[in-house]
Amino acid sequence: MTASKIIDLQVAAYNSQDIDLLCSYFSDNIEVSTFGKIRPPTIGIQNMKTMYENLFKMFPRNHCEILSRIENGPYVVDQEFITGRDPLMLDYTVIATYLVENNKIQKVWFFAEEKK
Repeated sequence: MTASKIIDLQVAAYNSQDIDLLCSYFSDNIEVSTFGKIRPPTIGIQNMKTMYENLFKMFPRNHCEILSRIENGPYVVDQEFITGRDPLMLDYTVIATYLVENNKIQKVWFFAEEKK
């Protein structure tokens, strides 16, 4: 399976808020980092699962649309438009860079736009 196909499947699981299916696309040692945020990266599938369970409870209408994509071997770089996070956040764009190896997402780096 291509790296892009794996990312498409995990985005579909994210949008349906199917936490178990979502987690099935990530390695047990997943690392998720958000640049520009003062918090340590999320490491490990259980920590990631908890993070997304909390996100889905807080924002049940949360949705991701892929606006554009670049794929280079095991790397996929998506420009994503995130909606459904009101009233606390407006819709926003994020750059997500994924490293896919052995048909699992190993690392994710998020670069979010600055809020004014």
